[in-house]
Amino acid sequence: MDEGVARLESRVARIESDVSHAQKSIENVEIDLRELRKSLDQRFDKIDQKFDKLDQKFDKLGQKIEMLDVKFEARVERSDARYETKLETLSTRRFAFLIAVISAAATLAGTVLTVILAAPHAHG
Repeated sequence: MDEGVARLESRVARIESDVSHAQKSIENVEIDLRELRKSLDQRFDKIDQKFDKLDQKFDKLGQKIEMLDVKFEARVERSDARYETKLETLSTRRFAFLIAVISAAATLAGTVLTVILAAPHAHG
C-alpha cells in the first residue's frame, strides 16, 4: 500500500505543480489584461482629446463662416440698395425724358396744327 500512496503522492505533487503553474499563468494573463486596459484607456483618452480639439476647431470655423455670411449678406444688401437707387434714378430720368419728348411732340403738333389751320384762313 505504501507503493499506492507513494504513486498517489507523486500524482498529487504533479497536479499541484501543474495547478501552481496554471495559476501563475492566469495571474500573468490578468496582469497583462490590466496593462492592456490601462493602455487602451490612455489611447482612448488621447483620441478623445484629439476629437475635442477638432470639435473646437470646427466650432471656430463655423463661427468664422457665420461671420463671413453676415458680412456677405450686408454687402449684398448694400449693393441691392445702390442698384435700386440707380435704377430709380434712371427710371425717373427716363420718365422725365419721355415727358419732355411728349411735351415737345405735343407742342410741335400744336404748332403744326396751328399753322395748317391758320393757313387756309390767311389766304381766304
